Amino acid sequence: MANPSTEIQIQLIDASNSHWVQMSQQSSGGTTYVFLRDIAEQLALSTQLRASKRPEKRLVHDLYNALTATMGYAELISMMLDEHNVISGERLEAIQRYQREVYIGLQKADLLLRNQKEGGIIHDSTAVPIKRKHIMVVDDEPSITEFLSELMRAKHYKVTSFTDSSEALSYFKSHANEVDLVIMDQIMPQISGMSLAAELLSYNTSLPIVLCTGDHALIEGQTEGKLQIKHFVRKPIDINVLSEMVSDIID
Repeated sequence: MANPSTEIQIQLIDASNSHWVQMSQQSSGGTTYVFLRDIAEQLALSTQLRASKRPEKRLVHDLYNALTATMGYAELISMMLDEHNVISGERLEAIQRYQREVYIGLQKADLLLRNQKEGGIIHDSTAVPIKRKHIMVVDDEPSITEFLSELMRAKHYKVTSFTDSSEALSYFKSHANEVDLVIMDQIMPQISGMSLAAELLSYNTSLPIVLCTGDHALIEGQTEGKLQIKHFVRKPIDINVLSEMVSDIID
């Protein structure tokens, strides 16, 4: 009775070319037979099949980027509506702006899905850098911390986040040379943003810090040079402003 055959793939290389073949052997009646079969076309088809699936991965990536900001704006709208019974002035303008951003984000997602349905090629224009910049996010409100972290990850940054400013300080003391930028809130229960910034800068005087605050007087005092914080984002946060600021600072 013949023994079961075994198969292996072999790449044959000569001075000008290479060939992939499948070698199988089978023994029968004391004689071993070796068979070689050209599988170059089979491998080429397999490669094409894998390549055909890449647009799906790019679609998921682009949808993730579009929806991350969209969900973030929706979350900010929800928080502002929950916190205030009367919406007017700057808060109303902010909510209206956030609503426009939600609509724009949904439009982008819709366009991506339409392109995919119609067989269009979706290009991923954003390459992930080999060494990603490291951002630390500090805010005592978990939903804001999570949203800002996801927003920065969508921009291909490495993110370490904290809802406790004391824990953030402890982490930074042993990772001062690994953090490229810090985004933090001003009003926090353990250590305020200004106090935390002073502590962080004592370990790395060139550390870029983006302070999020609604205190206009505080911002004006800083821009006059009283302390070393140079970057501020007014609350309510405009995500486009924050994203562009971070990119300008560390990219």
